[in-house]
Amino acid sequence: MKIRQNRFENLLYEKYSFIKWIFLGLFIASILTHFFLSLESADKSAALSGSVTEEVVKIIEDVTNKELDHDVAHSVIRKLIGHYGWFGLIGIFGFLTFRSFLNKKFYFSLILCLISGALIATISELLQVIPSGRDANFKDIMIDYSGYITAMLICFIIALIYYRNNNQKNNIN
Repeated sequence: MKIRQNRFENLLYEKYSFIKWIFLGLFIASILTHFFLSLESADKSAALSGSVTEEVVKIIEDVTNKELDHDVAHSVIRKLIGHYGWFGLIGIFGFLTFRSFLNKKFYFSLILCLISGALIATISELLQVIPSGRDANFKDIMIDYSGYITAMLICFIIALIYYRNNNQKNNIN
């Protein structure tokens, strides 16, 4: 059964090899988008995060029927969506990209993914030194990287479960 499984995996990677290029494109696009947003001036960045925050606060207030402190909500939502959430998305695309290009080297792909996440978080925060009114913040690097790692670990656990279940099925047949 091991031979059949390897043939199936090879066919899957050959037949659907374009998918890894889609993952790479999404990974690069999400990184470049974040870099571009890091280069926005303080006023433009505040306006963008403020508009997103106001919409989220309206939804939360409508659902809970409670009024929120908008300053606290703005800070929390900006960190959750703009840093943690966006880097979670980058982490998913990073995991899928490295995993699909290095399909036989599972743990090596994880190491590369972790290193790239740290570099992306650091570079994006350092880019904020360039526009006026913004600065780099180590806490934001840690929030970015924790979102990246969380999403990557979720993908890793899903992949482990998937491969263990497939190996058990192949051993039964």
